[in-house]
Amino acid sequence: MINPLSRYRHAKRAQMQTPQPEWPRSIIARHDSYWRSEANMAEGSPTVVLERAEKARTPPAVWYQAHGDIMHDYKDVESDFDGNEPQRFCAAYAKAGGSIALEYVDMERKAGSSPDLSKCGGMFGQMVEFVGRHVKV
Repeated sequence: MINPLSRYRHAKRAQMQTPQPEWPRSIIARHDSYWRSEANMAEGSPTVVLERAEKARTPPAVWYQAHGDIMHDYKDVESDFDGNEPQRFCAAYAKAGGSIALEYVDMERKAGSSPDLSKCGGMFGQMVEFVGRHVKV
């Protein structure tokens, strides 16, 4: 989870919409159960760690993100960053000295359900290429 506090607050805001979407309910309950507090969410957030310039390992990475994924690809209205959360994390990762690629995948992603990975195009081939470039056996 790249930014649990941001996603939690995003879900809380979405829960206030009319009509109320289904997805926030389960996200909020799971965050409350696991994290127990917003302070813990901030403490355990890789995005916050990078933005605070705390020491962190930043190996080469790639993020695959489905278009239209409202639980992960959204603008954090509490952040000064202009882009959505994937761009925000990648910018912080790069600023910390890491190499990261953000690849958008043309597949439907609905909140509360697993994506249909048979429709992810060349993503798996790209993953194999990435691992081949960065993992030595």
